[in-house]
Order: sequence, then C-alpha cells, then structure tokens
Amino acid sequence: MTKGRAHLVMFALTLGLLAPALATAQAAPSPPTGDTRTQLGQPIVVHFPDGATLTLNPNGSVKGVVPGFQVDGRSSGSSSGGSINPGPSPLPNPVFQPVDLEALDAAIRFSNATRCLTQMGFLCAPVPPALRGRLNEHSTRADMNWLINQIGHELDGDAPLPAIQVRANPEPGITGIPTWFWVDPATYGGQTFTTSASLPVGWTLFWDEIVHHHDVSSGPCSDDPSQQCTTTHDWDETVTHHEEHQDWITVTVEFSPAQFAWDFGDDLAARRDDSHASFDTLKGMGLPYTNPHTESPVAHNYSESSFKVFDQGGFAIQLSVTWSATGRWHFTSDLGDNASGTRTFGARSGQYTLLHQVRESQPVLVATSR
Repeated sequence: MTKGRAHLVMFALTLGLLAPALATAQAAPSPPTGDTRTQLGQPIVVHFPDGATLTLNPNGSVKGVVPGFQVDGRSSGSSSGGSINPGPSPLPNPVFQPVDLEALDAAIRFSNATRCLTQMGFLCAPVPPALRGRLNEHSTRADMNWLINQIGHELDGDAPLPAIQVRANPEPGITGIPTWFWVDPATYGGQTFTTSASLPVGWTLFWDEIVHHHDVSSGPCSDDPSQQCTTTHDWDETVTHHEEHQDWITVTVEFSPAQFAWDFGDDLAARRDDSHASFDTLKGMGLPYTNPHTESPVAHNYSESSFKVFDQGGFAIQLSVTWSATGRWHFTSDLGDNASGTRTFGARSGQYTLLHQVRESQPVLVATSR
C-alpha cells in the first residue's frame, strides 16, 4: 500500500473515531472546558507522521493534507487537500418480517401463468377458433402444454416419498448363514401413491373495433354571418375491447415402484457383484421373517464379519427405490374446449440405510474324556 493510500485509510479511521466528539462540540450549549481544540468554533487538527494532517472544522467539513497526494485521488507534487462534506444521517436498521416462501412461489407461478410469462419470455396460446374473426385479436391465455409441464414437474419434484425402514434376520448376522432382508410393510407396502394440484387460470381476450363518427354542426357562415351554414365532419375512432375468460387445469402424478436396488455393504476393498442385487418387481421388497422355512428373495451370505467397520456400526445396507411418475391431466374452460391426457415425468428415487453387524463363528475342537 502506498503512503498516500495508507494515510487515506488512517483518515477514514480517525474520522470515525472523532466524529462523535465533533458532533458534541457543535451541539454544546456553551463552550466546553478542557482541551481548547474541541471548543466551539475551533477546528480539530490531527497530525500524522510524515507531515500529514486531518482537520475537522466546526461546520462539519473535513480536510485532509498528505504530502504529494490529494484526498480526491490526484497526485500532486506539493501538499494540498480536499474537503469531504458529511453525508446524510444513517438509515435505521431494517425490520425483517417472516415470509411464507411456498405461498410466495405459488403466487408468482399463478401471476406468471395468467400473464403467459415463463423464464424464457411470454408463451401464449393462439386465440381459440370460436373467438376469431375480430380486428387485431390477441389474448393472454396461457399455453396449456406449458401449464401441464410446470405443474407436473413441480408435483414430481415435491412429492414426499415413503419413509421406508429396512429389516434383517438374523440380527446380528452370522457368517456362512444367509441374512434375509425386507422392507418393513408398516412403512411401505409396495402400493402406488399420488399427488395432485388444481389451478384456475383467468385470461383476457382483446380486440379492436373501428367506430365511424359523423358530426354535423350549424353556425353563421364565414363569408356571410347573416346566413346559416352546416358543416359535416367524418372520422374513425379505434376502440379496444376486452373480454374475461377462465380456464381450469388439474394434474395428478402417480408414482409406481419400478426398481429395488440393494447394496449389502461388504465389498469394502473392491466391488463384488454378489454384494449387489437389483429387482424390477415387488420381489425386491423382500419378505418379512415369519419362520425359518420361508426365505426372503432378498438375501446375502456374508463370508466375513463386520469387525473392520465395527466403529461405524456394521455393514451399511443401502436400498435404492425408484418410482416412475405418470401424470394425468384434465383441462376445462368456459369456452367448452376441454381436453384430457397423460404425460410421463422424471423418475424419483429414495435412499434407505440399515447398519447390520455380522459375527463370525468358528468350530472349536473340544477333547472329551471317556
């Protein structure tokens, strides 16, 4: 940092420290006693090394002098200074009110839809055939496909997924004996689930009409005021009309289980194919343990104990469930141009974990006496 800029920083710091003293000196009802530099009518001069000075005048102005540098930033071969007038009084601290972000998002979406506004600009549907044939016709009707996509993608991304819990038997497991896994049916039973939303969307039709005017006026003639003359004036006026309409759209997104992918957690050093299993049917949920003769289709035989991951709580069993998302939409209007259909949206996946400890049993030869 150059010497001149260093002094500017020192000026700023000093100004912040001395401003309250200067304000007190200006507001005092009578000349204060003590240091004569702070008496009413006397400037306060602060001296810095190398000859720099900072002068605080009673009228509120500030003057800084730095050898070879001016406060306004221009270099100078001799000592000079600039004045800095005090700015406006600081504003009070703002008061922040809590905001309902979900309500705000819904309001913005509704406002954008009614004005055909998307992040890429305006997207309006053509004027319906039943309303065509007027001069300069145009409308603010939002495009139906855009509305379906917007609502469907929001439902797809915001729908809560089931809070699945994974169970195992035996717990803890034993090497050499397959561990059976399953999804706790109390948390999820493999059923489809849906979420839906309905949105009323008003829009306006605009058109122009040419109105012809024929004005007739009578009065004294310009060339002979004693006579009455009739004057006619024909002119056209463009009048803009508008008409309010209403659309309604409902989108329902249905989630269906599509895949169950298991990671049994014991391929710590390198991937082992036998430590993974994937199912595209409900068999991937496994079967809850009822008796030792009814095996779960989701099973894994551990060849070593979970001693290496003892501090982590055991092997991390990971279940990834994927649901496909299909949307059903229904569009109605006060014009009667209703429509319905289906649409596919992006799949949703949920990740679920169980820590599973595995013990190792070893045979021991025991000598017996006869």
